[in-house]
Amino acid sequence: MSQYPPSDADVSTAQSLGRVEGTLGAMGATLTALAATLEDDRKQTADARAVVHDTLSKMNADIAKLRTDMDLVKPMTEKLQHWQAVGLGAILTVGAIGTVIGTFLAYFKDKILQVIWGP
Repeated sequence: MSQYPPSDADVSTAQSLGRVEGTLGAMGATLTALAATLEDDRKQTADARAVVHDTLSKMNADIAKLRTDMDLVKPMTEKLQHWQAVGLGAILTVGAIGTVIGTFLAYFKDKILQVIWGP
């Protein structure tokens, strides 16, 4: 049976239990808030991961398209380089021939003019 007034030990125990219950309640509220924060963080992380995966998929598609384009461009570039070399060779040949003709005309100018206009 309970005695009235309660003993000091009973009051002290009740107060301690009250403090423990209060602390446990506060810890429960903190844990509940922490769980909500963790859930929000998990959702944000999942959303960010989905964006990264989407971006990587698009980049992979772009890289594949670029490789295809490069496969088409490379032969054309090689042909242009070939024709550039051929054109350079032709220009050098024409220049050399022009130099020979110019030198010939300069050297024999007097003789050529004598043949054209007479002595």
